[in-house]
Amino acid sequence: MRNFLIILALNVATACQSIIMSGAQEGVMAVAEDRSVGQVIDDATIYTNINHFFLQSDVRDLLPHVHVAVRQGRVLLTGAVDLPETPERAVALAWQAQGVKEVINEMEVLPGSGLISGATDRILDKQVEARLTVTKGVNILNYSVDVVNARVYLLGLVANQDELNRVLQVTRTTKGIREVVSHLRMADYDANQN
Repeated sequence: MRNFLIILALNVATACQSIIMSGAQEGVMAVAEDRSVGQVIDDATIYTNINHFFLQSDVRDLLPHVHVAVRQGRVLLTGAVDLPETPERAVALAWQAQGVKEVINEMEVLPGSGLISGATDRILDKQVEARLTVTKGVNILNYSVDVVNARVYLLGLVANQDELNRVLQVTRTTKGIREVVSHLRMADYDANQN
């Protein structure tokens, strides 16, 4: 029991550190991306509120296993969760955050997927981000990249069809990636929706 409590405390501490760091990163990156400072603040607020709701609801499956990405009020939930009811709970909690325009559920129920697949996914995530960073005509700051079980999830805005094609090509050809799930939109799509 003592070991379980120690592991639980470490998971909560890691999740809280991640929330704080992500919020700080969002503010710094606003200068270099296409979102306005107001939109970055709104997205960071949504992100923080969702994680707060997760923390209040359940630290066992939500905080350590569900990844939250927010772009232009669109929320992408990814991760490998242990409990079959977690995705529904996570979506309901995400909708409680003020300013949410859309919630995309890409969570998988995979009990005990473990640390090894998580470590491999983090390596793949960094490889994809590194390749996109050095790709001409790609502004990786305008979208988020998340890898779960060697599947890449993309959320955000691209400038045009050429950028979208480049992002998808680079992501698909990254060694170890088995699938790409794109929730990218072209910037003019969002402009036409407002």
